[in-house]
Amino acid sequence: AAQVAQGLEGAQLKAIYTYLDEADDQISCMRDLRTSVESAGIGAGVDTYPFMYAYIFYEQFAIIRKEAFVNLALALLAVFLITSTIIASVHASAMVIACIIMVDIDILGLMHMWGLTIDSVTIINLVLALGLTVDYSAHIAHAFVIAKGTRQQRADHALGEMGTAVVHGALSTFAAVLVLSTSKSYIFRVFFKQFFGICIFGAAHGLCFLPVMLSLIGPDQIELRGSTAFPVDGKKAATECSNTTEMMSVPTTPATQTPVSPPLSPPSTPTAAVPPEPVSVRVMRAWEAEGQAEEA
Repeated sequence: AAQVAQGLEGAQLKAIYTYLDEADDQISCMRDLRTSVESAGIGAGVDTYPFMYAYIFYEQFAIIRKEAFVNLALALLAVFLITSTIIASVHASAMVIACIIMVDIDILGLMHMWGLTIDSVTIINLVLALGLTVDYSAHIAHAFVIAKGTRQQRADHALGEMGTAVVHGALSTFAAVLVLSTSKSYIFRVFFKQFFGICIFGAAHGLCFLPVMLSLIGPDQIELRGSTAFPVDGKKAATECSNTTEMMSVPTTPATQTPVSPPLSPPSTPTAAVPPEPVSVRVMRAWEAEGQAEEA
């Protein structure tokens, strides 16, 4: 206190940590040291605290689980609300959300096999996976709910209608991140590994798992306003269209009336339209007229 009164503004005490490999041990060590410093009562009214650069990462490890669950839950809620609005079926949207959750679980398993840990980079990619994998399932579900027929027929129609587009989307995404596989940066390598799982598992659930579940417990057909749902039988649709055309071509003149043909009028001779004179020709004529006027 006397040194503080004489103008001492600060002091520091250096210490060396024992190497800790586990994140839980690092978090416990940081919190225990802070508790010890606060309970020591060093300097009344003096701000005393322990600090080192690694605490930035320790703080991240301390809150990353909670933040991961919160961000994943909020992302799932947003995806569910948007897909429910676009697909117009809560049942189908719930099945899409189930596929997305399973894809994230598969990516977690792939991370364990690849030796990746839970950190800020992997959590960001897991949240991104929710928005990317919805594309592989939502299109199949939407094509299913607007198709006609039994569940099996509608599932076949959805897979035939949107399956190629889903495959193209997965392949294009994989091709875009393939160049990151040879990177020396940790962030880029993690990005490639997780996006590899997003493409593989997302396409597998959208093309294999979801159509099977839709054929078994899929939602009912949605009646579209102002139009009809897409039929699953092309021949039947062509027959209905042909029958409609024939019905529309039946004459509506009553049998008791004799149709009267309109009087014939002499054909009119069409007059040929005179094309307008090009601007360049008019300019040349103006120049010639000016030249003749100067000579005169």
